[in-house]
Amino acid sequence: MPKTNSKPKAGSSSTDKPGDAKDRRKSDLQRPQSGWRETVESVVVAFILAFLFRTFEAEAFVIPTGSMAPTLYGRHKSCVCDECGFEFAIGASDEVDRNGFYVPANRIQEAYCSNCGFKNPVKDLPAFKGDRILVNKFPFEFATPSRFDVVVFKFPEEPKTNYIKRLVGLPGEKIKIERGDLFAWNEGDHRYDILRKDDPNKQRVLQILVNDDGHRPKRLQEAGWPLRWAGMVEDPGDDNSIAGWVEDPNGWAGSEGNSYTLKGAQATNGEFRWLRYRHFVPNEDDWQRVKQDDAPRWEPRPQLIADSCGYNAFTSNNNVSDFGYYWVGDLTLSCRCRIDEPTEDAVVRLELVEGLRWYRCEIRPKTGDVRLYYVDNELDRDDPHVEKVASGKCDVVGGDTYDLEFANVDDRLTLWVDGGLVEFDAPTTVKHPDVGFRSPTDRDLIPLAIAAHGVDLNVSRLTVKRDIYYRGESFVPQRGMIPVSELGNTSPLILSDLLTHPTDPNPENQIYGWGHTYKTAVENRNQEYGEVVFELTKDPKNPEFDEFLVLGDNSPRSKDSRLWTEPRVDFTHRHSVPRKALIGKAFFIYWPHGVPFMNGGNGYPLGWHHDGQHRDWSYPSWRLPFYPQVWRMSRIR
Repeated sequence: MPKTNSKPKAGSSSTDKPGDAKDRRKSDLQRPQSGWRETVESVVVAFILAFLFRTFEAEAFVIPTGSMAPTLYGRHKSCVCDECGFEFAIGASDEVDRNGFYVPANRIQEAYCSNCGFKNPVKDLPAFKGDRILVNKFPFEFATPSRFDVVVFKFPEEPKTNYIKRLVGLPGEKIKIERGDLFAWNEGDHRYDILRKDDPNKQRVLQILVNDDGHRPKRLQEAGWPLRWAGMVEDPGDDNSIAGWVEDPNGWAGSEGNSYTLKGAQATNGEFRWLRYRHFVPNEDDWQRVKQDDAPRWEPRPQLIADSCGYNAFTSNNNVSDFGYYWVGDLTLSCRCRIDEPTEDAVVRLELVEGLRWYRCEIRPKTGDVRLYYVDNELDRDDPHVEKVASGKCDVVGGDTYDLEFANVDDRLTLWVDGGLVEFDAPTTVKHPDVGFRSPTDRDLIPLAIAAHGVDLNVSRLTVKRDIYYRGESFVPQRGMIPVSELGNTSPLILSDLLTHPTDPNPENQIYGWGHTYKTAVENRNQEYGEVVFELTKDPKNPEFDEFLVLGDNSPRSKDSRLWTEPRVDFTHRHSVPRKALIGKAFFIYWPHGVPFMNGGNGYPLGWHHDGQHRDWSYPSWRLPFYPQVWRMSRIR
C-alpha cells in the first residue's frame, strides 16, 4: 500500500483488539490512494463514478481495516478451505503499518476455516486492498441520520482521520449494550426496549455464518467424526444424552448431496421425527488426530454457539485468534425442503432454542397455514406452557421445493419462503418475563431443529447463522478473559473452555458451567448481566453538538464508541460522535478487490510488499490480470 501525499491518514486501527498499543497506528477509513498501482482499477470504474457524482454529492473511500466485517472488508486474504471447500475471508490489515509499509513480523501464516475449524496455510496467498465504497454526503446536510445506517465521520480523538461504523444511538437517548443486544431507555414505561431493524430484510443480510452443511470436512467425516445434523429422539433416561436427546436410527436418513430424508410412513399419528443440529466444533487436537490415526475414537461434546468471527481467526507472530467467548442465542436456520405426499394433518416444524424458550414455526403444507409460537420454561421448568405469537399464510404446498429461512433475532420471529418475507396477522415480537439473569441450558448445545409428520420430506442446503453480538463485556476483562484471582484456580480462558457445559456439571464440588461463571464475572465487575450504558446529548440550541453512538459489525476487533477514552478538546462525552463530525452515509461497494487469473489463478506479480527499505520478493503486492467481483458490487445495508 503506497503512501499518499494528498490526504492525511493517521489514526487508529478498528481491527486491533481493544487495549493493544497498535490501536493508534492505522486509519479506519481512507480515501482511495493515488499511484500507478491504482490506475487500472480506477479506469475500470471511472464511468460509474462519473455518473454517480453527477447524481449525488458523493465521495469515494477505501476500507483499510476490518471493523465492519463481514459487511465491508478491509485489507484481507481470500481462502478456500483445504478440507471442506468453504470460501472465506480473513483480515490482513495487521500486516501493514499506518503508512502502508509491510511489517514482516505480522505476516499472516495460517487461517482457521470459519466453517470446519481446519487451519489452512495462507502465508503465500495474495493480500487484497479493502472494499472501495461510495459515501453520499447529501442526506446528512438536511436530515438526521437513521439508526443502523453505515456512516462515515471524523474520528473524535483525531478529527483529521475518517472512520466508518454503524450508527446505533441517536441524540437524547440512553443506550444499553447487554448480552450482545442493544436497548434504548423508554422514559414513558420506565424500561429498556430492545432495538431492532425496522426492515427484517436488512437484519437478514447482517447475519454471520456459523455452519454450512453443504461443505463437510471429508477427512474428518471419513475418520468417524459425527455429522452436525442427525435424526434424534427424546430419551431423558440415557446417561449419554444431550439435554435428554439421543440419536434416532429410525427417523431421518442421510442422502446423497448432503441432504436428509424423512418418509411420512415413519412419522404417523402426529408423532414428530426430529433432525437436530449439534454444534460440534473440531479443534487443532482433533485435526491432528485425523492426520496421525486412521481410526480415532471420538467422544466430542457439542458447544454453545459463541460470538467467534472467522474474519479474525488467523495466526501470525503477534496475534492470538479470538474464537469467541460469549453465548449467542439469536439464530437463523435456512434450508431447502422438497415436500411430497402430505396428509391432511401433515406438519413441517422449524425450531430455534434460546435458553429456556424454544421458538417454533409450523407449516401445514396441505393448506399453506403458518403458525409461530414458543414453548416457555422460564417461569416454571416443571410445567412449561405454549404461547401463540401469530398466524399467517404461505405458498408452501406439497409436490414442490422451497427455500425456508426462520429467524429469532432481537426478540422477533421472522420467516422467509423463497426469499419473500411472510406476513402474519399479529406482531411477531416477543417479550421475556422479568426473571433476572437468563442463562443458556444444555438444550442450547442442540439449538436448531427440523421436524415433521405425515409428509415425505427431503432437506438440503442447511445453514446456521447468528446475529451480530455487540461486546459490552469488553469492559469486564480484556478479550473476554476472566481474571484467575476472581474465580479461584480456574483458567484465564475459562469462558471458552466452558462452552461445552452451559450448566453446572458439579456445583457441590464448585465445578460450574458457562452461565454461572459468566454471571460471577460480570457481578465482580459491578455490572448487571454484562450491561454497559451510554447517555447521548441532544442540544436544541446547538444541533451540531448532538451526539450519536456508533459500533462496528466486527465487534471483537472494532475500536468504536465503547472504547474511546482519550480526552477531547470540544466534545462533551467521550463515547459519542457529534453531528458536526458526520461526513455521510456509505451506500455502495463499487469495487471489491479484483480476482487474479492465469498462472494457476495467481496472475503475474507487478509489485512486491516492502517495509520502507527492502522489498519482500516472496510476497507480491499487486498482480495482473484480474477480473472484478461483480457479485460483491452491491448496496451497503
